[in-house]
Amino acid sequence: MICPLIGEAFRPYGRVEQSRTEPAGPERDISLERRERMDLYRFDRETSWDYRSGMTALAVQDGEEQKLFYLDRSVTIAPGVCFGFFPLGERSVIAGDPALWDGPGRVDTVAVPRGTTEARPLEVFTLFRQEGVGGLYFRGERHPPMELVYVEKGQLHNYCGGWDILLRPKEYLLFGPNEWHMQYADEDVRFLTISFTWEGQDLSPCAGRSFPASVEMQRTIRALLGEHDQRSEGWEEAVNALTKLLLLQVLRRPGPADRQRKASPVSEEVRRQTVDRAMQTVSARIREKWTVPKLASAVNVSASQLTELFQSYLGISPARYITRVRVEESKALLAGGRMSVGEVAEHLGYSNIQHFSRQFHEWVGCSPTAYARTARQKTP
Repeated sequence: MICPLIGEAFRPYGRVEQSRTEPAGPERDISLERRERMDLYRFDRETSWDYRSGMTALAVQDGEEQKLFYLDRSVTIAPGVCFGFFPLGERSVIAGDPALWDGPGRVDTVAVPRGTTEARPLEVFTLFRQEGVGGLYFRGERHPPMELVYVEKGQLHNYCGGWDILLRPKEYLLFGPNEWHMQYADEDVRFLTISFTWEGQDLSPCAGRSFPASVEMQRTIRALLGEHDQRSEGWEEAVNALTKLLLLQVLRRPGPADRQRKASPVSEEVRRQTVDRAMQTVSARIREKWTVPKLASAVNVSASQLTELFQSYLGISPARYITRVRVEESKALLAGGRMSVGEVAEHLGYSNIQHFSRQFHEWVGCSPTAYARTARQKTP
């Protein structure tokens, strides 16, 4: 099974960037198509890569062993490491230096690991237990598999479909196929995410809203996490079986039809899609100096219309939303420890460090310097 790009597992091969940084060289989008073999690369200097769309696996060749990581963050791969990429599904898009991708760094071609591209009735792509100490920010993605999120501790905000869905402990949420979603938490949070495809089953009535997990579901989740953490013989088969049981429990909860989202009028659906596009635009182009009129123009509505939409669906003005995303991005950069307060302010397009510090203090309750010091002390 594929590992998350967090913790100590990836450290021998490079580093995971807490937030999107300026690429070291020229960059372009690189499309990956599903095939039976993948190219492996090795370079004598650091190389930077990032995800764009779809789901991508990063394969690292460590002697005779091949380790797989889910590319959902910017990553810098160390010199001398042998690595490759392949899509989890039909296709995906990553970002990197085209001269590297097409150049002499290609050293081998190997078979794509079995079980990562074959279509099966139920296929679990990733199972991550994630933890944010003092908060968390994930800038968003979309992918064909569905995703289940279950909160164990704290509260997790999920922006998707034009809504801000708050998950509390022992609550879960399903994201539908190709549903863009962005997540953040203001305090300590621990949660489970499972991405999967399940042929022949319609889980759409359960998608896009939060629900309390039943006692049976909580018991299944504990067993699933136990198998994943202990990794005894046959653990992957056990994880698949327990995931299927968990999803059946989601489907069989009393009154599933009552939980289905009612079909929205076309006009309301268009309004929610406008909010969703605006959120994606800010997330993807975080370094730009956004104003409400500029963002409204980017999604083809007036500034007053955009303000009304954000207030209706998110309970926040577009200006406050832009500020929140910029502050969450700055928190991730400061916690990473590789940029100073001034460098973070410049990276995010603030006109001066004083403006950045005032805005940060307003939202977080302390200065950027104090936050960085505390966050780095909490980082293991």
